[in-house]
Amino acid sequence: MTFDIAGGTSYVNTKHTGCDSYETFRLPQSDGSMKSFERISIQEQGKLHNRTFWPTVKAVYSSDNILIQNVIGADFYHSPFNNESGHVSYVPEISRSIDYSNQSSDRVNSLGYNGYWNFVVNENNSIIFSPVYAYSHTNTGSIYSEGNTDEYYNAAKDDSHQFKADLTYAHSFGKFGNLNAMFQTIITTNNTAYSGTANSHDDAHTYRVGPGVQYSVTLGDFYGLVGFGHHWDRQEYMDHKENSSAPWVDFSIQYSPNDHHILSGEFHHMKSIPSSNFRSAVVIQSNPLMSYTGNPNLRSYGSYDAGVNYSFVPNNILSFSAFATAWIVDNRYVYDYKPSATGIIRTISQPSGAFSQWDYGLYGSLLLFNRQLQLAAQLNATSVHNGEPYNLDKTHVGYSLQADYYLNDWTLSGLYCNPQGSPEGCMVGTWIKTKSFYMVQVGWSNSTWNIQLQFSNFARWNWNSEESVMRSKYYDKVEKTLSINDHAFARLSLTYTFGFGKRIERVDEASQQNRIDSGILK
Repeated sequence: MTFDIAGGTSYVNTKHTGCDSYETFRLPQSDGSMKSFERISIQEQGKLHNRTFWPTVKAVYSSDNILIQNVIGADFYHSPFNNESGHVSYVPEISRSIDYSNQSSDRVNSLGYNGYWNFVVNENNSIIFSPVYAYSHTNTGSIYSEGNTDEYYNAAKDDSHQFKADLTYAHSFGKFGNLNAMFQTIITTNNTAYSGTANSHDDAHTYRVGPGVQYSVTLGDFYGLVGFGHHWDRQEYMDHKENSSAPWVDFSIQYSPNDHHILSGEFHHMKSIPSSNFRSAVVIQSNPLMSYTGNPNLRSYGSYDAGVNYSFVPNNILSFSAFATAWIVDNRYVYDYKPSATGIIRTISQPSGAFSQWDYGLYGSLLLFNRQLQLAAQLNATSVHNGEPYNLDKTHVGYSLQADYYLNDWTLSGLYCNPQGSPEGCMVGTWIKTKSFYMVQVGWSNSTWNIQLQFSNFARWNWNSEESVMRSKYYDKVEKTLSINDHAFARLSLTYTFGFGKRIERVDEASQQNRIDSGILK
């Protein structure tokens, strides 16, 4: 029996945070004309304060036929304020420039358990049970005011629970391959209360069960895996109930004629349940011209993933690889901006236009001085088609360079990435452009201590971070973010691992556990 106790804290307190936004409204009028104007919000002051604390305990029992790992962790996140203020103006001018302020706070307390129980029945058979439980309590609040207009106050409280369990029976046929028979269960509940511009209470439940089977085999230079199964889903939101079912498929193959060449491909398909935080029917007004709501009638959406990879390793010094992946979403739902009596209401519509994303590129590495010096470079491109209501087609080419030098317990690293461009997922039509990133890092570690000192963007002294652009039929938004992420900064990280009983490998140490998403409308 071994125990591993870990924990971490992070703390941010900065006066440079927030964003400038440029919004375009196109509102149909009763006479058939279109009223178009811009709303420009310029931030003058911003202040963010947040902190995180995550204690975690891991217990491991191991014998000849049994391996049991249990991880219990908490996560306490608190942002007492994320405030910004500035002025708002309109083009063409509707009124003189007026002041605005936006104050918000968040607190999330979560607790999670993650288990892995492996029982070896005999040489060819084993049973694996993986139970997971997560709980989170969330409090959020915000106050937006503009000029002499009324304040827009919004608050929400949420309690969310999730239980997941995977049961797998594994059988080995020896040289004829391996078979896994699986059964999955997921139960999620969200209880959410809103106050402010919307006063409502949401109660949502999601259930998923389903069997599956996977078979893998190695035949000479070929390795293959095929898996398939079925999911039965039930979604409940207030009085809305929906039952659905769909198959899932996994397929992968690899060909390795020798140690120098590897060619592989894979394909995956499944349907996913929309998160509860998109299903609320409440209508929340965030400022004089914008409100938003969800869609209780959302249905499961399908995703298709495919990829190919080729690697060439001529010797133990050089290696090269080429890759390409595709992601296609079927029956997707999107944020849809429509005219309302007060300006624009952001709803969630389904189905919408097609979405596909293609990533492809080249990667190479060079090992020198008996692997003490490691050099790597990557060239990649992303192409996106995002159909109605955004009609976005975009391609971006990026590259990165990295060097790592190892000497006994010491590590010296450097990294440079050029400015990046990428979509913000398949649900929105936002294209995000980031600045270049560069850093140097020195570290020292042994069996218990891990110390790292990092200097990032050390020649950059402005707070501009990234730009996001979204365009649709009735509403456009360009947002320029101010943050600490791309400003020059230094970071010191210290980790100390306690071990009791047997020595615990660092790759198996306790770590921060994932939080469950709340049911609060996004």
